[in-house]
Formats: sequence, structure tokens, C-alpha cells
Amino acid sequence: MTKESGQNVRMKCEFKGNPTPVEIKWYKNEAPLEIEKGKIEIKHSSSGKGRIQSKLRILRLDTHDMGYYKCEAANSYKTVETIGILKVIRGQYMSSAAALPLPDYQPMIPEFPGLGHGRNRVSDSTHN
Repeated sequence: MTKESGQNVRMKCEFKGNPTPVEIKWYKNEAPLEIEKGKIEIKHSSSGKGRIQSKLRILRLDTHDMGYYKCEAANSYKTVETIGILKVIRGQYMSSAAALPLPDYQPMIPEFPGLGHGRNRVSDSTHN
């Protein structure tokens, strides 16, 4: 799935087994995913009859959240998994810091003694 930065995303996995799966784990790029208050939420629930589900919610996405997400469930006999890919593209989201006015700095133009001043044009020898 593809989302814009700043958005939230929800992923859900559901497993059924006999005996009921007792453990569900989430991974990002094969590393265990940890709950992070205000950023990553994981909730597990059981609907009975051998079914268990897990919901992953990631808040305020940024490009660092992009990756392969795996949900893995296990009971005493077997471990199974499902994998999804999350792509995060730059969106129109602006953080509160981005809304602050920027100072009015004059552009720096470097001077290189051997080449003259930075405003001089360097010609491209392939287009003579």
C-alpha cells in the first residue's frame, strides 16, 4: 500500500488455528516492531473459535516507516506469517515547525581564487 507522509495507516492480520494461536508478533524489515507511544500501536483480540487478530496502527507516517511489515502467529504446532509492503511518499503534510517563518538569509556565494567569483559562469566543453 502507498500512503503520504503525515497520514496514519492501519494494518490487520487474522489467523485461525487449532489450538488457537497464542502469540502474534509484528516485524518491520525482519526486526521486531515495538510499541511506541504516540507513534506505533498494536492491539490483539480473539473472536473465539480458534480465531485471533492483531491490528497495527502507525501515526504520522514519514519515509522512515517505509518497508516490509510481517505479522506472525504461532501455536504449539506451527508458525505462519503474512507480509505487506508499505510505501510512504512525500505528502502535503506540514509539521508545526514547518509552519514557522524562515529567517531571511542572503545566499552565500563562494569565491574560488583560481576560478574567480562564484557568480561567474562555467562553460560546458561538450556544448562549444
